[in-house]
Amino acid sequence: MKYVFLGIYLLLGAIDCWCDAKKQMRICKPFLIPSLLGYYCCSVPSVQPMLVGGLLFGWIGDLILLAKDRHSLRNGILCFLLGHLCYCVLFTQDIVLERLSPWAVVAGVIGYGYWILRTIRQLDPNLKKNMKSVVKLYVVVIAFMSFLAFLRIGQVMPLAFLLVWYGSLFFCFSDHRIACREFLGGPDTWIMETYLSAQLLITAGYILIQ
Repeated sequence: MKYVFLGIYLLLGAIDCWCDAKKQMRICKPFLIPSLLGYYCCSVPSVQPMLVGGLLFGWIGDLILLAKDRHSLRNGILCFLLGHLCYCVLFTQDIVLERLSPWAVVAGVIGYGYWILRTIRQLDPNLKKNMKSVVKLYVVVIAFMSFLAFLRIGQVMPLAFLLVWYGSLFFCFSDHRIACREFLGGPDTWIMETYLSAQLLITAGYILIQ
């Protein structure tokens, strides 16, 4: 049954990406995360509540963004923010402080710190006053989420580490593309593809661990 849910997710994801590119009605989008959640629940003996929370907040954010009203972007950002906080808690559970590599911490702080400063500097001149704080907070939280995924290096099996970390990087890329589209007038490409890949890779990483 788990492969049925996975097949549904991949099929609906491909259809939704096509609809997004062609500016068609996004009738598949509400069913994407539920199918991925079904794949996860059928693949593990017991579920990780924080992973389920991350997926559900992402799903709610997806539904809100479909509305396309003047409040949908802000409310959608807040839902995805809560989802990333769930992932932060989830990743922290895998990190043993005594086993942390100092080099990994230093490299992560430099790399993600640079990305945060560069992204905020890029977006800030084009942000409305009521969006500045929430967007900046979101940039910090998603970078911190990916940083925690990176700190799992050497603490879980290599493939599980890579799947989750790459998933977190896809999230950063996807959300950066959304920000560029909404605030800088950038191209509307590779957003859904990277978002769906991010959710799948993180889920697959935790299926592998269990």
